[in-house]
Amino acid sequence: MLDASKEFGRQVDALVAENQHLRVKSDNDDITIRLMQEQYKALAASVESMRNKYERQIFQLTTERDEAVIKHAKIKSLLLQAADIVMQAARADVGDETPEKMPPQTGSHIVDERLPTARIG
Repeated sequence: MLDASKEFGRQVDALVAENQHLRVKSDNDDITIRLMQEQYKALAASVESMRNKYERQIFQLTTERDEAVIKHAKIKSLLLQAADIVMQAARADVGDETPEKMPPQTGSHIVDERLPTARIG
């Protein structure tokens, strides 16, 4: 009976030791879970910040592109007007009164007061 009592005591001690080991492991797991949650929150905030930053950059670049397209159209129109004035002046110098051989440019031309108007004849 003494052996059964000792065996029972050893089993109880083993269960208590295992219980303590599992409690420590559980506490460590809880710490790890909290740490991972904090890291996840920090990472999520960082990703959100990056997303907002890139959205602002995309908006800015899109705005700059749109402005550049508008400026390009204005410059192209001014250059076409200047070329037309040069051609008219060249014709006037040689006394050519015939209409222009090239078809007129399609699209809207920007009238700029800074450009001189062509006067033939």
